[in-house]
Amino acid sequence: MDDFSPSSKIKSDSLLINDNFEDEQGYLNMDNSERKVWLVKVPKFLFDKWNNVKEEGIDYGKLKIKNVPNSKSAIDVTLELNDRFSQDIPKNYKLQFTNYSPKKGVIPTNEYIFTDNGKGAGVSVEGIVHNEATISPIVDEHYKNIMQSRTLDASTPKRQTIILTKEEEREARRIPTKNDGDSFAMQPVPKKIVKEKRQRLPHDDVIALLFQAYAEHQYWNFKGLAEYTHQPQTYLKEILGEIAQLVKRGSYSGTYELKEEYKNNIGELAKSSNYPDEMDSKGKKDMK
Repeated sequence: MDDFSPSSKIKSDSLLINDNFEDEQGYLNMDNSERKVWLVKVPKFLFDKWNNVKEEGIDYGKLKIKNVPNSKSAIDVTLELNDRFSQDIPKNYKLQFTNYSPKKGVIPTNEYIFTDNGKGAGVSVEGIVHNEATISPIVDEHYKNIMQSRTLDASTPKRQTIILTKEEEREARRIPTKNDGDSFAMQPVPKKIVKEKRQRLPHDDVIALLFQAYAEHQYWNFKGLAEYTHQPQTYLKEILGEIAQLVKRGSYSGTYELKEEYKNNIGELAKSSNYPDEMDSKGKKDMK
């Protein structure tokens, strides 16, 4: 593993020359400016798994590239994680290119990747973006087993520990007397206002619920998704942005639809979650 962390991407026409840059920040290393690199968007859970690795020289998995039958330029790319990284997350993934055309080949860009090693030694250009892609899990037996296990964990009631104050503890230990009974009976019981509290499900379980929703309808407003998933709105909006986008024009303006990379296999993604009926139907609402 190289001793640097990705910091950003820049457009070639937006790089400004600063005469004082070398004195303030070190230097800009352009040795790899012509090297072709891939810019790949990965799911958050996969990024977190890799980001927690501190060792160097770790083999994360295998990237398999195959030619698509009956096509001169199209390719099929899959990623298979090593067992170390796939104990609790999907093992196999598919890369969906976002800047690739079977007829024209790779669409050129002017995006560059640069890194900063964080040690004050300057910034290095690591290459020019040759391909852009997104990664999504492949629905296989390993994926289904993980989702079933998470569903079971989410539906299992969690024990709660209630901490009593000293006064409440003394009251709980006190033995009521006959006279206490009359005084207790005379005291009115205050009415409690029960406010529904939506409990957060794990990140990937919410993703699974959203896939189920989009398997039923292509477009959803945010209120409908909140009732379907029964999740806090702020938490839901953060996760929704990972797989869906806001429609800004047309008849469905203001609603959300799946991003292109998830539309092709939405049926399989939805089937793999296997949520219980009571969880699947809680807060469920059709788009109107």
